[in-house]
Formats: sequence, C-alpha cells, structure tokens
Amino acid sequence: MKTVESGLVYSVVYNFREHYGSDYGIQKKSDLKKGYHSSPEGPPYNLGVVYHSNLKDKPRIIAVKPFALDSLLWVKGQGLYYADNHTIRKFVDGENDEWIGTGRDLHVNCLAWIPDYGLCCGTHDGEILRCTNENNEWCGESLITKRAGSIMSLIWIPEQGLFDAGSDVKYNQIRKCLDKGKNKVDELIAERVENKEKIDPLPTLHWIPEVGLIDKGEGHYDRSYDLVRYLNQDGNKCNELIAIKDKKLFFVDKKSHPSCTLFRLNYELLGTRSIMAFASVPKLGLLFTDHKNGIYKLLDDKGNLDKSSKPIINTWPHEVSSMAWINKK
Repeated sequence: MKTVESGLVYSVVYNFREHYGSDYGIQKKSDLKKGYHSSPEGPPYNLGVVYHSNLKDKPRIIAVKPFALDSLLWVKGQGLYYADNHTIRKFVDGENDEWIGTGRDLHVNCLAWIPDYGLCCGTHDGEILRCTNENNEWCGESLITKRAGSIMSLIWIPEQGLFDAGSDVKYNQIRKCLDKGKNKVDELIAERVENKEKIDPLPTLHWIPEVGLIDKGEGHYDRSYDLVRYLNQDGNKCNELIAIKDKKLFFVDKKSHPSCTLFRLNYELLGTRSIMAFASVPKLGLLFTDHKNGIYKLLDDKGNLDKSSKPIINTWPHEVSSMAWINKK
C-alpha cells in the first residue's frame, strides 16, 4: 500500500439527496466525474467515502466508491481489505484496487482475518465463508456455517476462535463457529436482546484483551445505549453490563441490572448516541463512532474513561459505517 500510512481509516456514507439534494462536498475526487452522483430529482444515492487520519492533521480522502463500504479490515503483512455490495477487495490506491473476488452474487456485510487460515466473510444471507487461504489465494468460498438471518459481525479472538453475530428477528445472537484450532463448532454465547421485537440494528463486536468481548447493548437491558461484556479476558461467558465507576470499567451482574443507571449517570455521552463501530488505537485507547456526529474516545490506553464531549474527528452530518487502525510497524 503506497498511499496510506499508519493511522485511522474510516468509511463515511454520503447520501446526497437526503442531505443536500445535489452533488456536494467531495468535488476534488475524480470519481465524481465518472457519474458517481445523483441529481436533485433523482432517487437517494449513497457514496462510500474513505478517509485517512493520523489524528493530528485534517483527514484526507483516499477513495470514493459508488456504494457504501460495509467493512474495513487491516491485516498486518497483507493490507487493507474492504467489502462492497458483492465483492471483496484489497486497497491499492482507491481506484485500481485488487479484486479478491466472490464467485457468485453475495452481499458481504463483514470480514475477519484468521492467521494461518485466511480471510472470512459474513453475508446478508446468513452465510459465513472462508474466502482465501493463508497465502491470500482465493479458495472458492468454502462454507463454514449458515445462520437463519444476516451476519453483521465477525471477529477472530486469538486462542478462542471465530465469533459471529446477527441483528435479525431470526438470528439475533452471538455464536462461535470455529474453535482456536479452526475446527467447525456451533456454540451459543448469548442472546443479544431479551425483547426480540426491539432489534439492535448493527452488532459491533470488539475484543479488548484486558476486558474481553464487548458489544453495544442497545436493547439488551433497556432502550438506553449501554455496553455489554459477553466474554471476559479469559474467554469465559459472563453476559455482564459494563458500567463506569471512578473512571474505570465496572461490571454489573445481569441479575442486578437496575444498577446500570450508574453507567448512564456517569457517562451521558453514550446515553445520547448510537455506537456504530469500535477501534483500538495503540497508546491512545478505545475509539467509537456514533450515528451522525463523529469519532469519539471512550477509554484511554490505561482503561480510564474519557469524558470529553467533543469528537476527535467530526463527521457530521455523515454516518461512519466502519473504521480500522492501520499499524505498519
């Protein structure tokens, strides 16, 4: 990758008709001359605009796509992958990206890389597929498993396995589909919500070695925007609400969840915003994106709560659909 250094990459969805009614905001990219836009009278049209930021200078556009990018995944030694409506590609310069492929018509929602195994994807139709081998060679979409509803999150946890999550009335769970030896398993980790009529629109699974497997818990305990820890740092099931106490993470047993008000009282920022994605940044901490305002810092690198109400990157009024941290060292 020649054009992107270490830093944060994130994909923003532009809807011209909804926000502007005309072309706006990214005229510097030659892609706009290729017809990737809509007229004021035309239907709503989404563009996926990918930015790079070193978190010091102004973010710069590195790609404009005629579709929203559903997943950004950085793999050390391989590069930056992304998924569009029907294909998986590796970022080269934004225009001449390397086609990784899909052999048939898929809607890829999420990606995961497994060391010594290859690239995997989750689809809108509920399939979890192995797409490449450990040498990044296309292996014909080998089926790992199929769920009843859409796969919205995939995450490989070292020494634990491959975990998936959905946000569908038919499939609104977190499950384990490969063990640490890459053998197929089917283990229920948790039901993501108690009331299945109130479906959280997008799982955001994230692994923090010192904390465990977390997800936004929207609808899990009530309709506030809480966080839930489903596995602890040792990989054991815990299903706990994350609260904040004395600027530290605090875990509340599910049976005593009314005390989760401690979380909302101490950190009102998450009580007013919907989490879309997480990213862990070395020497900085844990970042999250909200629905239409920007990218915020949740925890510093010591695990302390960051109470700043200002985003480190302001993306309003555009929605951040995915982000990843590139570390080339």
